[in-house]
Amino acid sequence: MINRLRDGLVYPAQLLNYTKDRILFVLLYIALFALLSSSRTIIEIIQYDGVSYTFRTSLSEDLAEVDADCQITNYTLACSDEVESVYIFDAFPMSIYLDNNETLNTNDYNSSYNVIVHDDELIFVFSGIQLTSMKLEMLSTQFKNLDFNDIGTDQEELFASQILGGIDEYLISSKSIWGTMLVIADFLSNFIMFIGFVLISSFFLRRRYRIIPFRDSFTLSTYASSSVFVVLAFYSLLNLPFFLVFILIFLSFRQNTLMMYEIDRRLKKPLDKE
Repeated sequence: MINRLRDGLVYPAQLLNYTKDRILFVLLYIALFALLSSSRTIIEIIQYDGVSYTFRTSLSEDLAEVDADCQITNYTLACSDEVESVYIFDAFPMSIYLDNNETLNTNDYNSSYNVIVHDDELIFVFSGIQLTSMKLEMLSTQFKNLDFNDIGTDQEELFASQILGGIDEYLISSKSIWGTMLVIADFLSNFIMFIGFVLISSFFLRRRYRIIPFRDSFTLSTYASSSVFVVLAFYSLLNLPFFLVFILIFLSFRQNTLMMYEIDRRLKKPLDKE
């Protein structure tokens, strides 16, 4: 695997020696970089020890008033009117919603991290996928009675403290559960993105060299994309400026060009002998 990474980064002409690699090995190669691209998420989860001071301040200042009359009474949400996707806080990286519909539709919550109060549960949703849920009575006594009409009044700071206290207790105690699910979701997202990139590259390589089987094109495109994978992994880990990432990805296409030069040379070689 090290040799393939080295040649993908430095000696792309040598990649033609790996066309017979097993497809499972090629997929594992992609999976490795998908995992490396999730490293920032993994580090943040390991270091998580509660909601940050910045987020606490932001929540206290940016709580949105709820039009409907909503309260949590004895650990159960009740509103005077049917409420659908009404947010009380909406800012990166977390949004908090009230949903009093009989059935929760997670597809309505397709931003990154969502905390949803629904009936007698607190539900955590990531990009439309429910990660986990917990009964409010299992979380904290701070969720026993909450009046959302306190938002916008002199009781707002106390209200925010209750909300954050309850969420903090749950997130810290169940970090191994939601953290694992979050890493898996992030990994799958990166893996699908990398596979899509390789498939597109394979398609164009196959169109140019129809003599090369698609399986071999997929293998070559994977290893030739090593520099792209490395750039995206560092982008995730170091949070590089997007314009710099764009420039690095553009430069990385040079590897594909050099590999195609080698393909041209090998295809012409038998003709030259004749």
